[in-house]
Amino acid sequence: MRDHGLCQQCLKEKQIVTADLVHHLREVKEAWHLRLTLSNLVSLCNACHNREHGQRGK
Repeated sequence: MRDHGLCQQCLKEKQIVTADLVHHLREVKEAWHLRLTLSNLVSLCNACHNREHGQRGK
């Protein structure tokens, strides 16, 4: 609801794309206590989510 169902990364690039999932900024396996904290969550489309996880591995 907070992000109105839109990918927040795409909005930064002035594109309107429906969000497919909620991404944890700090991974759940590293910060279980933040799993439901709104400041640790962001709505992303699949493409942005895949880019985010691809960048973490580098």
